[in-house]
Amino acid sequence: MSDLPAFTPPTALTYDSWSFRSTYASLHAQRPDVFQNAYPLVPAVSAGRAVSRSGTLLAGSGIYHRATQSPGDPGFTLSFTAPSGAVIGAGWCRG
Repeated sequence: MSDLPAFTPPTALTYDSWSFRSTYASLHAQRPDVFQNAYPLVPAVSAGRAVSRSGTLLAGSGIYHRATQSPGDPGFTLSFTAPSGAVIGAGWCRG
């Protein structure tokens, strides 16, 4: 959230010693072969009702996806499922 244009994040979401957006933009300008994006977090985007992702989410990792919804559209539910198809709820853990 730090140095996001036109946004002032809560202090807890900022860095005192890094300006990630400007740093990554500079690295991208210098070495686009290594830093392929001007900012490393570029989530996929789709309409909320059309979200469909599959794969394995390893401990400590993350996948970012923006599920969008137009004003006035009916709500939608995102379900997270195990390989078996069972819905993953709070407290679910693979042992």
